[in-house]
Amino acid sequence: MRLFLITGKEHTFTLNCLQTRKATVTNAKNPLTLDGVFEYLDEPHADFDKIIITDGGLCADVSASVRHIGKLKERGVPIAVITRDFLLDAELPGVAVAVSSFFRYTEKEISAVLSETSKDTPRRRSPKPPKEDRAAKPEKPPKRFGVFGKKPPKEQEEETSGELGNLRLTSSRAVIFTGNRGSGVTSTAVNAARSASLKGLRVMLLDFDIDFRMLNLYFGKFLDETEEEEVSASLVRLLAQPHSYQTSSVNIDGDFWVSSLGYGFNDEALLNKHLTEPKIIGLITYLKQNFDMVAMDFPMDALARFPALINNADVISLCMENNMYSAFTTIRHIAIRFGADISYFISKSRLTVTKYNDESVYDEEVITPEGLSELIVNEGFCDDITYEIPVSGKIPYSKWFDRQIERDLPISETDSQMRQAYDEILLRLLGALR
Repeated sequence: MRLFLITGKEHTFTLNCLQTRKATVTNAKNPLTLDGVFEYLDEPHADFDKIIITDGGLCADVSASVRHIGKLKERGVPIAVITRDFLLDAELPGVAVAVSSFFRYTEKEISAVLSETSKDTPRRRSPKPPKEDRAAKPEKPPKRFGVFGKKPPKEQEEETSGELGNLRLTSSRAVIFTGNRGSGVTSTAVNAARSASLKGLRVMLLDFDIDFRMLNLYFGKFLDETEEEEVSASLVRLLAQPHSYQTSSVNIDGDFWVSSLGYGFNDEALLNKHLTEPKIIGLITYLKQNFDMVAMDFPMDALARFPALINNADVISLCMENNMYSAFTTIRHIAIRFGADISYFISKSRLTVTKYNDESVYDEEVITPEGLSELIVNEGFCDDITYEIPVSGKIPYSKWFDRQIERDLPISETDSQMRQAYDEILLRLLGALR
């Protein structure tokens, strides 16, 4: 079989996986993405029997990927896509789509895709990994959080097959959620962290919003337990003794842990002693050895006090609304607070559009997440930002947004649209999607 690969940065890895297959890759020496594939195809090249596309070959904009794949279909050659983006499944009729639940797809998944011979092959999930490679199932959550994690009845499995199964990480991730106050930083951190825990990851959520401690409002269990001195000083105790997380933080359920400061904690001397860059970095380093994801609620004014943390974060979720005021004030605050480090800050960032308003316009066009990223560069908010910030996703505006505090339930557990939005954001932040 002669294959044509559109795999971008995953080209070498894919080639290695194909070594045991009786297949010839016609563009073995030319890593390609959908953005540049047609220029390559317009030149005379060897024929091929099948096109294989992975996430590494997709465009940053999902709609552009769908459009390019549609043009490739016109060539009459079977196309197979291996992706972690479950949303693509419904966007590509007539294309064999294997939705991977791994953060790096496997040789077994590639082999399964190659066995498909028709472009009309029904779309399906990729095969389950061998038993020894499967992630351990998380403990069943209590009823308070049971809506999200409940396994659907057999007759409903087909309807919910687009939902994400358990995830696997090749290494732990430290994720900082930041932005201007009021931009949805805490809610995004809570829902993304909760989504990760319900997908089988071991998660620690830390609240570095020392002044307001908003995380307490989202978890009644934590607030209830702050009557105990150890829990009220939870974050300080963790900074002092990272290995004490099992007694100093609160286990919400399963493998989901939360650490903040109780409203009653007011020992400024103790806080100043332990809330330092070296101790925060030490805490993150230790927790990454014990958790798959360390999520940090870190408003921008608080994060600016510890610029060295940027180097210790694997990714920054930069929360922003899709309007010019939010974009301008956020970027200007970054420029003022981080100065010479702004380029490094932006290189680590993924744009998370919160409270997305599809009626927000600029120059008579709706400001999409990708459009917002373009505006930041083109409108010259900061001369040091010369390239677009990759987008992690958007969170739809909801009138029920504030009720997640009243009900002690993250909104992603009570609203299917929100659940899907936070799932996609989580995947992009953890590196599964472009």
